[in-house]
Amino acid sequence: MQNENSFEQSLSQKDEEAWSAALATLLRSIHEVDRNATQIWFAFYPLSLWQALEQAEDRERLVQQLLLQGDYVLRDQIDRSHAFLYGHRFWPQVKQAFEQHADSFNQTARVSLADQILSVARGSAQRVKRDESLLIGITAAAFMTVQQAGLAAFKSAPGQICIDRKHAKKSPEQILRERAKEKRSRSSAISTPLNRNH
Repeated sequence: MQNENSFEQSLSQKDEEAWSAALATLLRSIHEVDRNATQIWFAFYPLSLWQALEQAEDRERLVQQLLLQGDYVLRDQIDRSHAFLYGHRFWPQVKQAFEQHADSFNQTARVSLADQILSVARGSAQRVKRDESLLIGITAAAFMTVQQAGLAAFKSAPGQICIDRKHAKKSPEQILRERAKEKRSRSSAISTPLNRNH
């Protein structure tokens, strides 16, 4: 319990600047299949928005002023907010490795946020026998989820994968090929001139 408290205390001290620095470090190591998706996920759930909502005297009024819609509260979607990341298919293992990290956290070690994320991703990668670059983005999402939702809520989530089995079996290379094909077909549709009779 003491470790849980010290881990949450340490994580709660990470501000927007600390997260920006950590992400800048991590992006170089994230597999191409999840590099953009990780940045998109963090744009969907910015720490500054969560802090503003937590500190607001009238939360509902702020929600209306900011025109917030959809699922923007991580506490309500711990297992599914990141389903669009490739690494999501390893969520149960990442969640378990993260919880072990929190339970054994040593505050005196002074390990950077990026190094903690890399360490948990490495442990998960060894467990699933995959390259750690595929698990760094989803692991970073786990850390931010705990900062916003709390460790108790994180631990009580079942740790389910929220994608179908067919999609879960695809390799990163298959997904990158499919994306490239979609991008080509979209750009050719945009660039194809309309045939007009003059």
